[in-house]
Amino acid sequence: MTKLWRAIEESPLLMDVKDVWRERLGKDFEPLSRFLEATNIVATRLPGRTPWSSFKVVASDDSFVAFCEITGDSRIVPRTDVICHQLNSRQLATELNAALGLGRKPEWLDNSRRVWFLGNLQLELQSRPVYLSLHTASDLITEALHAAAAHARSPYLLLDLNSKRRDQKFDASAKIVDCKPVEIEQLISVTADGRLIAKSKSRELIASILGVTLESRLSGYVFQRKGKHRMLAFNSEIEITTETNGTWYIEQLLAKPNVAFRCTHIEALHAGMAEETSTGSIGEMVDMQALKGYHDRLREIAEELEEATSFNDPARQEKLGDERQAILDQIKSAQGLGGRVRHKFDAERSRKTVCKAISRAIEAIEKVHPEMGLHLQKSINLGLEVSYCPDVVIDWLF
Repeated sequence: MTKLWRAIEESPLLMDVKDVWRERLGKDFEPLSRFLEATNIVATRLPGRTPWSSFKVVASDDSFVAFCEITGDSRIVPRTDVICHQLNSRQLATELNAALGLGRKPEWLDNSRRVWFLGNLQLELQSRPVYLSLHTASDLITEALHAAAAHARSPYLLLDLNSKRRDQKFDASAKIVDCKPVEIEQLISVTADGRLIAKSKSRELIASILGVTLESRLSGYVFQRKGKHRMLAFNSEIEITTETNGTWYIEQLLAKPNVAFRCTHIEALHAGMAEETSTGSIGEMVDMQALKGYHDRLREIAEELEEATSFNDPARQEKLGDERQAILDQIKSAQGLGGRVRHKFDAERSRKTVCKAISRAIEAIEKVHPEMGLHLQKSINLGLEVSYCPDVVIDWLF
């Protein structure tokens, strides 16, 4: 076991004087000392050379005396030697988050800060949530499992220190809540300079644990929608961006290279309506039945938000809030003054809407996949008509 994980496991309170941490971490102490933070707690005992020769710490005026009750030896020790240092679990959770590419700020689930929600895996790993448990007692590890399950409400990955600490109760509970436990050391390496990095096969191991089939590299060109995300490949490994109106428009263009679309037409396609070609405008953005469905869903979201608040479930609150805002934006774009459904948008308004959405989507793609972003920037023509005109025909996967 890596010294960092062993040192954490051997400290039941996650707190000790610096010399004890130094002994446990050995030559790795300096590069890993960022995971320790000083407290205002003074140790009551200091370790001796043997378990029966420890020193009792006694405060004496402005100094401290370490006294061995067995040998009678005593010595004055500086305050720095008796101040306890605790594991900075937030720093550890943040660096594990970065090493695994989970992409959000970790949050702790219990007052001891030993159970953390680290974030969600990549889309190709089904966006499964990942949790960290720093408990060492078997009963507390099982409690951590249930705390994570209540937060996740879906199958999840649990990182812990040592699989030998798990018992039959843990295994039975893990099966019930669909928890997939894995030792931290199986996924994370600690470099010589103390950095935490994902092991070369960690992605494949996680996929195996979750039962997910992976394709490590896609040779070809991908512009594929997966729920709220868009998978991108330009003869390269997969990258991911958020699905937007702009990426939807781009997909229509990529599917029909060298074909010009009127902005009124492509906007009508996205709205699911027929274009009124005689006027250069489109019909109602949504019908009254669809509007009723939107309002019904808003009422459901209000109830679900109230429930998520009562359960202290910030992840679900955020998800419901995003859905609520998306529906409100759709209603706002579809209705005019007095709540009336808009009719007959002119071609110029459609040009501004479609071209702006496409431009923003290309900017977002450039951030995660510069090569594809540059290709789209050069190949997509914007105006009253939009088109995709590449130098060579590309066989895109949608």
